[in-house]
Amino acid sequence: MARIWIKQFGLERSGTNYAKALVEMSCPDVRVLATVLGSKHAAPDLDHHVTLLEQGDVGIAITDLQVSDYPEIVSAYRDNSMAVMICVRDAVTWADAYERHRAKREKRDEVMLDRDRLRVLATQWVDWIYAMHDWSERSPLRSFWVVHHQVVRQPRLLLEKVAALGASCGDPAEVGYLRKAGDHHGSENVTGRPYRTRQYREVYSGAGRIEAADVDWFVEQVEERDVRGVARTYLWDRKPLRRKAQP
Repeated sequence: MARIWIKQFGLERSGTNYAKALVEMSCPDVRVLATVLGSKHAAPDLDHHVTLLEQGDVGIAITDLQVSDYPEIVSAYRDNSMAVMICVRDAVTWADAYERHRAKREKRDEVMLDRDRLRVLATQWVDWIYAMHDWSERSPLRSFWVVHHQVVRQPRLLLEKVAALGASCGDPAEVGYLRKAGDHHGSENVTGRPYRTRQYREVYSGAGRIEAADVDWFVEQVEERDVRGVARTYLWDRKPLRRKAQP
């Protein structure tokens, strides 16, 4: 069976590495492209990157794919058999995780987020969803949205979407921590340490980088900017944005 190619997009700390590893370890005939055809964190520009790939140029991608794989990827794009996976994380837990990661990357202590910073994050989150929604509506490629907390709790939800593309998927794989992001096969980047589904504490009780008094305010900032209801309609199936923390 021919391989199924999926191009991935998602903000940093939105569960892209977990989703990629889960799919590739559970569905042997699927490859998820994170940095090939452009960074998963950047705005889609697939025509440009496919043209480069035709010339044998993968840009800054770190991958175990072979040059002989490139024509297959290009063909999947040209005949619209390539799919697009759009990963997103609940706005509040994303803001918490993003700021924790930023502090670690900048080698500084974490700080509680003030409302100026929260307003910036709310705008960034909603603007990205708008942009990806509008792009996916215009693109002839089949796309599907992956909500991180839903998939972590019920991995089968994601595998069902991938199986609908024609992939053969087994039981959900036990995904461990990721050594390093990139386009190497998911199983090659997974350690033996189990993936803790609650690596970042829920912030609805006030834990994390958002004060308890500001959690509702931040949700209101997101909802005020979501004038078209894109987040609620396309990502949470019209369910409320806010959810209860797991016990």
